[in-house]
Amino acid sequence: MAAAIRNVYPSTIHLLCTFHIGQNIVKHIKPLFSGRHENLCESWNAFLNSWWNLCKKQDSESRDDFDQEWKELLALVQSRQNSNNEKVFHSAQLFLRILYDKRIQWASRWTWQHLTLGAHSTQRSESIHSTIKQFLNAHTLLTYLANKIDENRKSLSEQNEGRATRLALKMATYSSKHPIERNLKLTPFALAIVKAQINQCMQYSVDAIFNVGEGKIYEVNSIVRDSVEREGLSGGTNKEKLTSMDLGLSKVFTKSSRKTTLTSCTCLFPSSWGLPCRHMLIVYHHEKITNIHDKAIVDFWKIENQADHNSNIYSLLVVRM
Repeated sequence: MAAAIRNVYPSTIHLLCTFHIGQNIVKHIKPLFSGRHENLCESWNAFLNSWWNLCKKQDSESRDDFDQEWKELLALVQSRQNSNNEKVFHSAQLFLRILYDKRIQWASRWTWQHLTLGAHSTQRSESIHSTIKQFLNAHTLLTYLANKIDENRKSLSEQNEGRATRLALKMATYSSKHPIERNLKLTPFALAIVKAQINQCMQYSVDAIFNVGEGKIYEVNSIVRDSVEREGLSGGTNKEKLTSMDLGLSKVFTKSSRKTTLTSCTCLFPSSWGLPCRHMLIVYHHEKITNIHDKAIVDFWKIENQADHNSNIYSLLVVRM
């Protein structure tokens, strides 16, 4: 498939599905932590947490730290080597070596620089494939199949948007509209995401301002200690759940300094989602600006562009597999 993408869609950005990588992590690494010792479960959980933190860390300025974090992850694996599991250990080493070579295709600190509108895995498309198998057979007409795919896409889109909106609204607890919110003309889903970011922006402060040419770069830091938060949407299987981490709503790492402008941020949320992040919003609050810069929101989320959504969504030059 990778070769086909290079040949047929040479300008396409090929990213890897973090959900499937997670499954392969369990397949190749977990056997090293199997046994009767009670602390093995704790050791496996420590490895898994380290892995997901490394995978999900999205600050572009943390790229230089990746190799050190990877060495620490490898140390957890190497600690499990013994004479009874040589074959499993070497298999795990080979898998991790291949994974490291492809880090730019799955580690968030690189992948979030690409506009994906928040799609970080292939779960949505695979869900459609599963549904298609329910009515597809050797005698199915192409027109019938196309209509069914369209009907299913619309149904799933409504369900996913509803779930994600409920999660975002749960995080957005303001009782009245923020001045910035009043000026936004976004889809309900996008508006819910921005409201949640507005809610969290007050947990940050602008600690330094640097003049660069005609613009400014702001250093934004968290006021409270960051904590891991993984909360899935109600309903659906674990495979289908969208988490607050996927929405860029949970703070995961104690290192929280961000370099931010009115249109971008090193957290990469704006690059990936095409919406302003909480770090940008505290800058707008600091500068007493109530209108979000037009470049900070991609056209896809704007209400006036809803008629073009069906055609625009297929023009995204990003593929995950």
